[in-house]
Amino acid sequence: MERPKGSWQPPQRQVTGEVLYIQDQWQRGKRPSPYDQLPEPVRLEFEVAAQAMQVSGAKPEVLRLYEQHDGNPSPLSLSCRALAETLLRLEDPTGETQHARIIPPRDGVQILAQLRAIRAGELLVGDDEQLALPSDVAGGQQDDIRKSAMTLRGVGLDVWQQEHDYLLINDPGTPPQLPRDYLPYPQGEKTHSFALDLSFKYQASDGTYAIETVALNIDASGDLHIFRTVDMQDYEQAGRSDYKSKVLDDASEADVAAFADLLAAIVGDNPETVLQRDERQFREAIARVPNELSRDYLNEWMVNTSVTYVRLQALNTQRDGKTFLDTLIDPETVSSAHKQLVAKVEAARSRRRELIAAGEQHIHGEWEDIVQRS
Repeated sequence: MERPKGSWQPPQRQVTGEVLYIQDQWQRGKRPSPYDQLPEPVRLEFEVAAQAMQVSGAKPEVLRLYEQHDGNPSPLSLSCRALAETLLRLEDPTGETQHARIIPPRDGVQILAQLRAIRAGELLVGDDEQLALPSDVAGGQQDDIRKSAMTLRGVGLDVWQQEHDYLLINDPGTPPQLPRDYLPYPQGEKTHSFALDLSFKYQASDGTYAIETVALNIDASGDLHIFRTVDMQDYEQAGRSDYKSKVLDDASEADVAAFADLLAAIVGDNPETVLQRDERQFREAIARVPNELSRDYLNEWMVNTSVTYVRLQALNTQRDGKTFLDTLIDPETVSSAHKQLVAKVEAARSRRRELIAAGEQHIHGEWEDIVQRS
């Protein structure tokens, strides 16, 4: 796929009672409570002050701080963010999911060669570089662990999103002094940071593994960083997850653009998340169920819960070692499996209808009938 362009509009904030309340608590060194939970007389006091400030045209200090940290993302930053958002929406059209994983259709060796051809590839650990923790580090042993002695087992692209309903206004490189350096946004306003992690998994014959990741990070202000991490069991046990981490210093816009273009290219023209792939394959398996009524019951179950939930239930292993889905497909067990399926769906349907009849709410709402019942 091509890297999208993206767009951005700076937040439009007004002087409100909530803004003045946040400023009051921040200046007092206190953490604000949710504004809508304050007593009405307290809110009224701040609302009156906000109206007066609107008339005078004055701007509260916290609004200036918000604007100062809103940043002005570059076209490249907006494009990288749009790439992350596009891939996240594959799994959740609302874009609210925090993580999506994509298995690139390209060969891992080919992707490695393409990565080495751009500057971000300089972050890759050398094939003969020692990965074992040195013996003078807690948890380190006299091991010999190198990529050259391992086999590349897989490559994946993980896309992450994190919401922030506050900003930290401390000086870079210094630990924040909470709550003084912690400034909440008005309710409903959030910023987001993103990461696109291109990971390569290596494994030795004894089971030792190393996961090397070259990542593009887009922080909440739009700044871009490329860095490397290496994940190994020894590092985790020794509390040294940062061992072998490295940042691509002085990365230019061209360096970042080349890496972002590579990420966009390797997912292919029709990218598919792991969840999408699993659900597609599950639906293809349902199509092989010979009993049409069983297929209808499975469809009704999915419509009223989720494909993911029904898939997990269908792939549960039975006592005979087969999955429930296997028994629905196998001609020898199709009849008994259909009865089990009907019992499961009817029980879920009855519970839902009883819940709704009792005046309770359910995340999926009322049960929708698809199967024709007598």
